[in-house]
Amino acid sequence: MSGAGVFATVIITGELTRKGSDSNAWWALREASGKVYRLELFETTLEKSLFAWQNQSVTVVGELTGRFLSTDLICVREARLTKGNRS
Repeated sequence: MSGAGVFATVIITGELTRKGSDSNAWWALREASGKVYRLELFETTLEKSLFAWQNQSVTVVGELTGRFLSTDLICVREARLTKGNRS
């Protein structure tokens, strides 16, 4: 059905966390269902925002690009802090 090089665009909301040690750290997004996605940044300029949004609800827009071990990879095109984070 899908050809090589064709990626599904997704919009996913979840808790943003940073995983691993500093030298091997990566960004993760965990949906309410518990499913975890590994985030790859399309632009490194997003990194500063992600640091500020750690452990909060974030919505990402990007493409599912494959899997790393048992985790789906998302190439993030945009990200935004989800409204209503501050209670």
